[in-house]
Amino acid sequence: TIDGLEEEHNKNRKLLGGGTTFNQIISNLMEAKNMSENFNVMIRYNTSIDSDVIGFIDYIAEKFGNDSRFLISLHSVGSWTSDDTEKSDCDSLSDEMLWKYREYAYSKGLRVQELEQIDKILSVTCYASESTNFVVDTSGRLKKCTVKLDSPQNEVGYIDLLSGEFVLNNNFNHWCLSEINPKCKSCSVFPLCTATVCPMKTYDFDKCRERIINRIKSAHSIKFRYIGEHL
Repeated sequence: TIDGLEEEHNKNRKLLGGGTTFNQIISNLMEAKNMSENFNVMIRYNTSIDSDVIGFIDYIAEKFGNDSRFLISLHSVGSWTSDDTEKSDCDSLSDEMLWKYREYAYSKGLRVQELEQIDKILSVTCYASESTNFVVDTSGRLKKCTVKLDSPQNEVGYIDLLSGEFVLNNNFNHWCLSEINPKCKSCSVFPLCTATVCPMKTYDFDKCRERIINRIKSAHSIKFRYIGEHL
């Protein structure tokens, strides 16, 4: 994660002792760029309405735009609480503005994660639905969701400190083996999410479908417009 240019990033991403992190991250990425191995690095940028998004995209494009192993992922900051997985107001960018910035990044020659994955099979599944995905807290307890951290349903077991084995409880089945909503089975975008866009089932069915379709339309309109302008 690089949260903006040097000043903005260092303000948001400090070391425990108060030191800065921007230059070290860029240095590490440049070392990776100089390697000959094949890999993929996703540079995530959490932005707000006060961020210099254009300046950041220009900087990343200059550094990594000629290397297809690097891609960028743009997200708006949000205030996420344990009671609601929807973002509350906290200087968040609108979806419309986010897609404009993603289009700009695409026009600068950057790979954009949201454009590459949106219409592929299982492209909008939640990582928490994967049986091998866990969040480990400081006491060794196992959780699934990085948003609803305090929800009792989110705790799925613990790590046995003697054996190192994962000891799972019945909550694990809810995340990875839960029954599929009959409405989801008949949904036109079911292959993209297989009813796992949110295992906590926090999204209304119609709202969920509309959200996925709008994301697909936004991504495709950018690609087709860019292709048309460069034919």
